[in-house]
Formats: sequence, C-alpha cells, structure tokens
Amino acid sequence: MSREQSGKNRYPSIYSPNGWVRADQYIIELICEKKAKLDKKDLPVKFWNDPDWAKFFKSQLRKCKSLLEFFKAEAIIKALQDKRTWNIYSLHAPWLPKIIDEYNKKIIKTIVKENDDISTGDKFIRNKRKSKNIIDLLDE
Repeated sequence: MSREQSGKNRYPSIYSPNGWVRADQYIIELICEKKAKLDKKDLPVKFWNDPDWAKFFKSQLRKCKSLLEFFKAEAIIKALQDKRTWNIYSLHAPWLPKIIDEYNKKIIKTIVKENDDISTGDKFIRNKRKSKNIIDLLDE
C-alpha cells in the first residue's frame, strides 16, 4: 500500500491530483459523477473548486458527514452503486438511508462474524497441558 493509500486517503480518485481521497470525498465524487451524467456535463479535476460545482459539493459534504455519523463509508458506497439508486443524484434523497442501512447491517454482521471466527480460532485456544506440581511428582 502506498503512502497516499495509508491513513485517511485510501479511496482512488480521478479528480484529485494525488489520486487518493478520504471516504467522504469519494462518496461525493460518486454523487457528482451521477449528477454530471444527468446534466450531460464533464467533471474537471478539482471540480470542487469550480464555481458551478462548489455549492453542490459543499451541500453534499455536509449531508455526507451526517450520514457517516450513523453508517460506515463502505455501506454508503455500496448503496450508491446499488441498482436501486441509479436515479439518486443527491445524498439528500429521502429513501437513500434505508438502502444504506441494509448494507450497513450486512457489513456489521460480517465484521462480527469475522471477530467470532478469530476469537474461536485455534490461535487463541491454549494447549491444555497439565503442569505437574510437587505432589504429582512424588506420586509418580
């Protein structure tokens, strides 16, 4: 993993000069791509600085941050890539949180299952070898 991918900037971007962005920026890029396609416009590099896109970007950023307080970033991304959201061009869509919640539950369930598998795995089970104390040695 490169330095740009480590930490917060781990999502690939074609609009950012360094090529990697945070989760909230990536989510907004997905929404803006959908909106640009609807409006038949192109998104330029650093489109958030463009006066035509700046207001929309900031509005989506505020909504994205509020969604990230309740849902995992991966759940929001999966929901935006879902067939049911093909016509969603804003994070303010009233039916979007329901779809995000479905993916969020699946992700949490997977995480819990992985943690259960790890905790019951052979790595954490001690070898039950009885140590001999002095009385056991005398008995022999």
